[in-house]
Amino acid sequence: MLSRTHLAFGFLIGLYLIDFLNIKSQILFMLILLFFTIFPDIDESSSKISKKTRPFSFISNLTGHRSIFHTIYFPVAISLTFFMFKLKELSIAALAGYLLHLVLDSTTKQGIMLFYPISKKRFNGFIKVGSLIENLVFVILVGLIIYELIL
Repeated sequence: MLSRTHLAFGFLIGLYLIDFLNIKSQILFMLILLFFTIFPDIDESSSKISKKTRPFSFISNLTGHRSIFHTIYFPVAISLTFFMFKLKELSIAALAGYLLHLVLDSTTKQGIMLFYPISKKRFNGFIKVGSLIENLVFVILVGLIIYELIL
């Protein structure tokens, strides 16, 4: 999925989580969640996050896109790190954002290998990145965000 779709999905779910979990630091929670909705694409040299973090763009050469950064291990490790420092809300935000990215990418034709390198089983769907279907999903997400903000 494109970064805008990841961000829209993250923002929408973030609104629900803030309300459901009664988050106190709402802006920080949302910023961390949104950052981690695009962070896994640091392994793709043409992604927005990779371009914004040029010193780390070598990562795509080392790992390849949708390999280790698109597994379950990174979000769990990042979340546990925040949790160890008693940053519970940020732990939830990081975990949610990262998992939302993985969920969306698993709906694409390319898919993800959630347990790589232990298992190379690919979880994939039918959506082509940047396709009409993804654009439709994005428009629906934006509509839902507007609806939630108006209520």
